[in-house]
Amino acid sequence: MDEVEALARKFHEVYERLAPSFGYETRHESAKPWEEIPEAVRALTRAVVAEVCGPAMRGERTKGVWEALVVLETLRDQRKLRMAPMSDAIEAVRALLLKDQE
Repeated sequence: MDEVEALARKFHEVYERLAPSFGYETRHESAKPWEEIPEAVRALTRAVVAEVCGPAMRGERTKGVWEALVVLETLRDQRKLRMAPMSDAIEAVRALLLKDQE
């Protein structure tokens, strides 16, 4: 499984798991395990991940991504960023950046 696919799957799983705790009911067609959701939904999720995380995954513009990560972490730590899914996204981006440095 490539990195985009793995991150898209993780995003989907975390989003679906956390949505109810934020009072949000996801769409019936997507409230399923990754393998069971329609290919169009999986393709969209992969496209979003590729666009948002692609540069970092390819080692491009890493400095700017690190700077954005610092801002997000600061807001989270100051409790100005309260969305739990964002914390998971921050950790996923951090892992990709650290892997890029290897």
